[in-house]
Amino acid sequence: MSWLYVLRSGPYASNRFAEAIDAMLVAGVFEQQVRVLLIEDAVQALRQGQDGEALGSKTPGKMLTALPDYDIRDIFACRHSLERAGLDQNARIDLPVTVLDHAEQAALVAASTQVFSD
Repeated sequence: MSWLYVLRSGPYASNRFAEAIDAMLVAGVFEQQVRVLLIEDAVQALRQGQDGEALGSKTPGKMLTALPDYDIRDIFACRHSLERAGLDQNARIDLPVTVLDHAEQAALVAASTQVFSD
């Protein structure tokens, strides 16, 4: 069984992003196969140099880099969303992310047992 979390909301737009990361961490503790797909504004969480504390929130990149500690290593991002946000490899945090086009994203969703979206 594999769980896919599709995050689309910007990491600072609401508490959805942080709550989804928390849910993923809990699932990881219970040894579920968890994958995450960042699309639309959620790719902004991959931007280097963010400081959530300045806004009174958690730093999204730090939350994402905790995922591998919970055996969540399947982290994907939408190629089109990254390009639109100007986030090439040099502008992103140091986290292994697989970049997918739209057809690959559809295949990932189809191959997942449970799909959760913010």
